[in-house]
Amino acid sequence: MLLPCLYLLVKYYREQKKIDWPLLIVNAVFLLMLVWMFVPHLGLLGKVTLLERVPHARLLVGMGLLNMLQLVLFIRRYVAFKDLGLRSNWFSFYYAVAIFFVELWLGDIALHRSIDFITPHRIFAFAIPVPVVVYFVLRKRFVWRERCWRPFC
Repeated sequence: MLLPCLYLLVKYYREQKKIDWPLLIVNAVFLLMLVWMFVPHLGLLGKVTLLERVPHARLLVGMGLLNMLQLVLFIRRYVAFKDLGLRSNWFSFYYAVAIFFVELWLGDIALHRSIDFITPHRIFAFAIPVPVVVYFVLRKRFVWRERCWRPFC
């Protein structure tokens, strides 16, 4: 949800001339954690933010909680917009499909690095829920309706 959040922040600033500070701070901290995890040789960043003292398992838990907070703040701001351009059928579908394939790719990397850690069936099963949730959030379908079973209703 990082890219739609950034788009929402820019769109909100252009229309309202205000900055959504909670959503901006959550996204900045999320990016900071991503950079700390995946970019090597950032000792100064780790010392300034004290991230060097946090084990990676706890950092992942923190990123998960931060992602939930990001989802709540995104929905809060996204509902306020009448038409943002993210609600279109095709954009939501392609974005969800892209997330699905990225998750499959990351699962494949995990499968090859540690063979007994996860099976291909579990990779596929674990990759399904996040794109489905992202698709319905971008379509503003927060409540399940009986009549809306088709993917493009």
